[in-house]
Amino acid sequence: MSHILVIEADLAELRIIQSRIANLGHDVVCAETGAAGIVEARTNDVDLILLAANLGAGVEGTEVCRRLKAIPRLVSVPILMYCRTNCSTELCDRAYDAGCEAFLTKTQVPAIERVISVMMRIKARNDEVAEQNRALENENRRLEEESRALADMERQLGRPNVAAAVGAGRPDGVLVVDGQGQVRQADRGACELLGGQLEGRSLGTLAPNSGLEAFVRDARNEPRDGFRFDLPGRGGRQGRALLASVMPVTTRDTAIECGRRVVLLLDVGKRKLSDEMLGGLEPAVTRQQLGALLEAARTIFRPSSFIGTTDDAVSTRKQIIALNNRPGPVLIRGERGAGKEFVARIIHYNGNATGSFLQIRVGALTPGSLDKELFGYFKGAFEGAVADRPGLVLLSNDGTLFLSEIGDLPHELQVKLLEVLEQGTVQRMGKRRRERVDVRIVASTSRDLRVLAREGKFLPALLAKLSTNVLDVAPLRARIADVAPLVDSFLARFGSRFEVESIERDALWVMAQYDWPGNVAELEDCIEQACRRAEQGLVRIEHLTRPLRDLHAELPAQDLIPALRPTALCATDPGSNGSQARVLSETRPAADRLEVQSWTITQDDPISFDVYEKKALLRALDCCGGDKLATARLLNVGKSTLYRKLKRFGIS
Repeated sequence: MSHILVIEADLAELRIIQSRIANLGHDVVCAETGAAGIVEARTNDVDLILLAANLGAGVEGTEVCRRLKAIPRLVSVPILMYCRTNCSTELCDRAYDAGCEAFLTKTQVPAIERVISVMMRIKARNDEVAEQNRALENENRRLEEESRALADMERQLGRPNVAAAVGAGRPDGVLVVDGQGQVRQADRGACELLGGQLEGRSLGTLAPNSGLEAFVRDARNEPRDGFRFDLPGRGGRQGRALLASVMPVTTRDTAIECGRRVVLLLDVGKRKLSDEMLGGLEPAVTRQQLGALLEAARTIFRPSSFIGTTDDAVSTRKQIIALNNRPGPVLIRGERGAGKEFVARIIHYNGNATGSFLQIRVGALTPGSLDKELFGYFKGAFEGAVADRPGLVLLSNDGTLFLSEIGDLPHELQVKLLEVLEQGTVQRMGKRRRERVDVRIVASTSRDLRVLAREGKFLPALLAKLSTNVLDVAPLRARIADVAPLVDSFLARFGSRFEVESIERDALWVMAQYDWPGNVAELEDCIEQACRRAEQGLVRIEHLTRPLRDLHAELPAQDLIPALRPTALCATDPGSNGSQARVLSETRPAADRLEVQSWTITQDDPISFDVYEKKALLRALDCCGGDKLATARLLNVGKSTLYRKLKRFGIS
């Protein structure tokens, strides 16, 4: 049975409402003043509060509502305010500002039973969601305990993560050399091993009389592994014994110079230490496998992988390339689903980082769990801390940590993140000792952090640090011309799995008219679902998601002449290199044409694309009876493109 609190100063009205609610099967608690109502709400478990706006003398109803909402245990309890007399719009606004969920005017009070029933259903659903969230949190806590237990077991077996990484062949330095043996790129680890600035220098001068240059040069088509050489000490630097592996770069991208090789350097001293710690156990990943994985990742996540030909897409690719030469954190701004995580991965693999790419969605964890996950802790820091655990900041050392939706980061963790950016150190829970870390923070947000900073929800100093490098990813609706190449890319990926080869032209056109509130992520999901449903290797309108099918039904197809309607038709013609589809169409019968046609091309017209384009627009408008949406469909262009061209030529 639900418990409902009624706060009403008029005793007669109170008894009437009490009777009406009791008839619905609810338990009713009554209070004749606002103060008494607050006391009842504090001491009793209530599921709904009915509050009169006019309480006579004392505290008015809106203030009582505000005080009730300030009580933590009542935040989720809905409040229904009502007014027995004529009330102003101002009173209604103040009631909603105070936190009530619904407000009934004098004419609406007779339907109060229905409103109560609806609000009780909403309350029941909210309680169910809250219970599910508690269950999920408990499950996450259990999984976290299991993870800690596994970490403790790993520690006792003598296989620390650092030793395993070194034993598995994680390189201490990476070089990219050209066909002449000159260094084109070098990461920080390679600079530390070989000393100084390396770009432009030859391997023969970096490691003289070692044979490294010849070893790298001979790796033309196949990877070479296991070349050990000694690097003598010089300039106060200690001599080292190094192990080199080479992977030739093979790519179809003609923009990348042929003959380049990736050289992975391993410090043999570290490897001996790791072998002792690992006790001779087989490493998880061989150096050759690691090199292949790194090269595959760099092939997938490169600037050209950000697909699109619009100005926004080109600008994004240029900004990504420019970030190679600009150290410091990166802030990626854009709507949800626009591809911010994909851009972050491109930034990582397109740079010189030798560490891992790790990511976390900030709003997915509670502040306490997020603190442990990001910054780690030492054994005994809290009850249940049975082993030392480095956080993601330490685990991504020499790499990239991607913080998705950083606007959700709690204030106290913003302070700790700012310390990482300013000092290059991190402090784990349980000890005051700070640990050095070199990690690139890449954060994303779909909210305006400047507004959050003005509201006191985001540290201005942290915003200033993150704003060192800002990259904006445009929503898909702003670069609608990129839909076709994106569809081609997704169709190539999912089509091979579901034996789908092409997409109907009509379906492709509808996609160009859709606003894509979910951006590229929604488009990717749409193509995957369509490929699952497709028959005979062709995606049609009926295979698209419901919003696109509904949009297709709303578009003015009846205004089109049937012979001019697109008829079949591949988004990718097997005989072409692009995404242009063949459209079979006929022209209007001559009898239906106007005697004087403003689009007729005469000998007096200048030879100009602009003239022909304008007359093509006029003819299409006439064919469609002036309907602009139908005209856009006939010309196979987006509506925004059509409006822009009409404005350009002054066609109303």
